Amino acid sequence: MNKGSFAIHTLGCKVNQAESADITQMLKEAGYQQVDFTGNADIYIINTCTVTAFADGKSRQFIRRAVKQNPQAIVVATGCFVQTHPHDLQKIVGVDIIAGLSERAKLLDFIEKAKVKKAQETVFAVGDISQCKEFVDIPSTGHLQDRSRAFLKIEDGCENYCSYCIIPYARGPVRSMKIQDVLQKAQELLNQGMRELVLSGIHLGAYGRDFGQNINLNTVVQKLLLLDDLKRLRLGSIEPDEITDSLLETIKNNQVLCPHLHLPLQSGCDKTLKAMQRKYDTDFFATLMQKIKKEIPHIAITTDIMVGFPGETEEDFLTSLQFIKEQQFAQIHVFPYSIRPGTPAATMPQQIAQEEKARRVKQMEAIGKDSQVAYWRQNVGQVLTICLEQEIERYGQRYWFGHSENYLPVMVKADSCQRGDLLPVHIDGIQDNLLHGHSL
Repeated sequence: MNKGSFAIHTLGCKVNQAESADITQMLKEAGYQQVDFTGNADIYIINTCTVTAFADGKSRQFIRRAVKQNPQAIVVATGCFVQTHPHDLQKIVGVDIIAGLSERAKLLDFIEKAKVKKAQETVFAVGDISQCKEFVDIPSTGHLQDRSRAFLKIEDGCENYCSYCIIPYARGPVRSMKIQDVLQKAQELLNQGMRELVLSGIHLGAYGRDFGQNINLNTVVQKLLLLDDLKRLRLGSIEPDEITDSLLETIKNNQVLCPHLHLPLQSGCDKTLKAMQRKYDTDFFATLMQKIKKEIPHIAITTDIMVGFPGETEEDFLTSLQFIKEQQFAQIHVFPYSIRPGTPAATMPQQIAQEEKARRVKQMEAIGKDSQVAYWRQNVGQVLTICLEQEIERYGQRYWFGHSENYLPVMVKADSCQRGDLLPVHIDGIQDNLLHGHSL
């Protein structure tokens, strides 16, 4: 039964992407047809982000765009920006549903209610996230994001309270999905033909902490690796101080678990790390990097770096720059500090000018690019396993594009293949910002 069309736009992190995937599948299973966000739809859903002021602005922009695109449509705002600024959204004319993070499981009911009361009143459902104690899953069997890879969200919430970050206030305390539910959802995704599952969470390394038992991230990883149909398991971002010996041992000894870790460093200067209220210093991080690379030499370690934190002097920045250069990351995501009202850093003295932050971003990105190219070159001549994701056209020919186990983008000329195949590929070189190779 076709109940109408819907379009969804997602801002922010991979957890948001995973949640949007579940919302998408939930609506499809209820009889709604998905259309592109730029087209005409009966329902528009904007899954918002609030990690930076820019993200706030984009969230508002896409909500207003949906209202303007089809004034008769039901416009749904959800996500982190909704959780932290719910009453701001009530001021935007045309928003029909304002749904907090713990209320999204009831989205279908809200939509039915909005159909009846369109233009009469806004459905407002935003609870106190700080009181949310249980993991709330969106009721769906997951979503075929690209028919080969799916995000599997197993944790929500964060209790780190870094001085710059609004997310603990938006997401609430740590809540973990029960292991039996993780396994069930993973199997459902595998039954749909998924080849790779990506574990995600707001504070993934804290998985199991709320159970009060001897359960942690490695526990659930070990259980997932027992699933017969699982070909590849990838981990989302993990805090540096939560990389355990047991988890490293699992990565080292199991080819299904991808040799790829994203460790958000944030700064390479101890003074700045302390002001950020991070739980480690550069000596700890450098020792961890050495240990990981010694145990798993071919692993890709990626990171996040913030520049322009309040009080970061030029000397502090250059110290951070040098440290990050020495670590030789496979990839670096660089972003400028953004003031988040309600966080300690927002009222700190010595806020850095936007122009100076932009200069530092550019300088740090240059280090990141050099580091990435160096890591890519290490993989030339190696044989990597590529999960085929889509066909692309280059140089007048058809190629397959996919990612290696260490998350490198690779194109390969291969015949008689289909999406989702795992293909051994000899990496021949780098061209047009991609690795390229030939199948074996």
